[in-house]
Amino acid sequence: MQFLQRALQSSFRRYGYEFKRITDDRSIDASNSLFRWLRTNAQVGTVIDIGANDGAFLEFLQRFFKAEKSIAFEPIPAAREALAARKIPGVTLYPQALSNVTGMTTFEINAYGPASSMLPLGDISRKEFPQTSQIAERIDVPLARLDDLIDPLTVPKGIFLKMDVQGVEDKVIAGGRNVIGSADYVMVEMSFKPMYEGQALFEEVHAPLVELGFRLAGIKNQLSAESGEPLFGHFLYRASRLG
Repeated sequence: MQFLQRALQSSFRRYGYEFKRITDDRSIDASNSLFRWLRTNAQVGTVIDIGANDGAFLEFLQRFFKAEKSIAFEPIPAAREALAARKIPGVTLYPQALSNVTGMTTFEINAYGPASSMLPLGDISRKEFPQTSQIAERIDVPLARLDDLIDPLTVPKGIFLKMDVQGVEDKVIAGGRNVIGSADYVMVEMSFKPMYEGQALFEEVHAPLVELGFRLAGIKNQLSAESGEPLFGHFLYRASRLG
């Protein structure tokens, strides 16, 4: 096991990641008021993580909600290896990047791993987050539509879907309307300013979620520029049918 961890560490650091295993829910702040509210109100049977990275947040969500089923999408090989090494109970791991079309696409592996994207990095990202300025590698990854891979009727009820896909949220929603529309909660990263070239901004992601029957229920956190101007944040949507 130690040999495997060392090998994964070496592979992962090539892309700017640090491979860690969370051993306690406190590794991610479960005392956040939004999560306190979710613990009381959300009945989650399935967690779907789109852009799962190394699986740290997915592992937290699975433990936090005690979900029966976890589904992860992560196209970066090193991140996917680290996620698999966590051995999250009941997890199904997909290697595809999600969009509204199928086929292949070029994925930019950023030297700062979490900034990797299907889209070219924008000038604002380079200015405000200099650690994202270097592209380590470009790889070809398979593209898929979420609705082609998952039938929401076949997974445990109460879907919590988290989406962190660096600018292509609108395309993921367009290719996954059935699955996303079946979720009880959606947590999604959205930008107010273009961090990537051609990315969808807040309004372009908010509108289709509202169309699918969601309402904005809260904000997990927000990141701002040096000037104080809001750049992006993580937002929670709740299905209106839940009341």
